[in-house]
Amino acid sequence: MKCVEFKENLIAYIEGLLDEEASHRYLEHLNQCTQCRTEHEAFIRLQKRLADRECVGASIVDPVMNRIYQKTIKPERSMMLGLLYTRWGFGLSAAAFIALVVLSVFLFVPGGQVTAAEIIERSVRAVSTLDSVYMQCRVRTLPDDNFELIGADYDFVDVEIWKQFGDRKQWRIDKPGRMAVMDGLSTYMVKKPFNDDGIKLDRPSADAFDTKWLHEIADASVVLTRELSAIRAGTVDPGMAEESGADGKLKTIVSIESIPNLPQEDYLKNKLFQATDTRREYVFDAQSDRLESIRIYMLQSADRELIFETVRIDYNQPIHPDVFNPVLAENIKWRTFELPETSDEAVYAALTPKQAAERFFEAAGNYDWKEAGKFQPGEMDDQFKRYIGGLTVISIGESFTSRMYPGVFVPYEIRMAWGEVRKHSLALKKDARTGRWFIDGGL
Repeated sequence: MKCVEFKENLIAYIEGLLDEEASHRYLEHLNQCTQCRTEHEAFIRLQKRLADRECVGASIVDPVMNRIYQKTIKPERSMMLGLLYTRWGFGLSAAAFIALVVLSVFLFVPGGQVTAAEIIERSVRAVSTLDSVYMQCRVRTLPDDNFELIGADYDFVDVEIWKQFGDRKQWRIDKPGRMAVMDGLSTYMVKKPFNDDGIKLDRPSADAFDTKWLHEIADASVVLTRELSAIRAGTVDPGMAEESGADGKLKTIVSIESIPNLPQEDYLKNKLFQATDTRREYVFDAQSDRLESIRIYMLQSADRELIFETVRIDYNQPIHPDVFNPVLAENIKWRTFELPETSDEAVYAALTPKQAAERFFEAAGNYDWKEAGKFQPGEMDDQFKRYIGGLTVISIGESFTSRMYPGVFVPYEIRMAWGEVRKHSLALKKDARTGRWFIDGGL
């Protein structure tokens, strides 16, 4: 039997319609031809998927036939098979034909629209009892900036996530310019590669330092449960596809679009993950139902830009204790979020955000670190002082807000001591204890 004849008899063999001699020749070719064997195995996997969905008789032909019967057209089964056999005359490849049959099954099987919810539900069960997870990801962000920052124009940066579940939860998230760790007792963030300045909380935290969205992705049961709730509530319309992965196994892809209730003109639109219109693609192993990879696209008008993807996911692999106890610089200076006390609290509490920005920049320009420190939680490190010391203010605008930020922004334009002009917006929050505005970012 040659390849062309093998392909013509493939479905008939799987459906058990070949006579003994034809079956013998089919199997003989199957053992000799790698390409035809791959196609045969793909159809077997498809038939198993149909069986898992309790489709009619787990047959490749029957779901399509049932639909034809519903249209009151009742040709013989052999006629339908004949149509399938002649697919090659229309120039369809094996992969294209598999996709066509899968699409037919999704369209023709009653309740096919909820299949995405069923797949996600099974995957939630598959990952609900994890001991640990490691993710290697690529994110469009800045290597030394906020973990939540994303941007379609940024280059991809490698981000690693380790999470230990169980009685003593631990986690660590790394990117080239900073590292955040929760070792089970405390939570801290340090800069890299200098590693001499850090912020520390003397308690465990589930998602400190703006890492919440990465934690949700790493804890698959959390993110999938949320998607499942949205599907069942009818607030999203999931898409589905199936493909053969690089490992030769069948993959199921569920895609979901999320549009935050945020005006396009909002300052944080498409700058933070939760403020971005996204299309999220979850890739599941069709056999184990386990989540294998995630791709997230930023939606901008008719365009979409990949902003996040997992490169590797390891479930339940031992994580060495040193991961959560990295070696730090001996002279590291730990900062807190506490604002230093001042003798005239009422005066500073009465400042507007713009006035607070003006005083901070003026103090930095005059190297007056005591005054500048009144607007900074904790002690300013020497590196930061070198960065802002001696600056000159060009302009400072009126404050504005964003729905996604519990503070305000003050636009500014300054000239650094070395001549560079920087135009950006300060993020300011009001301290609950003192009522004073403090610098939360934007430098």
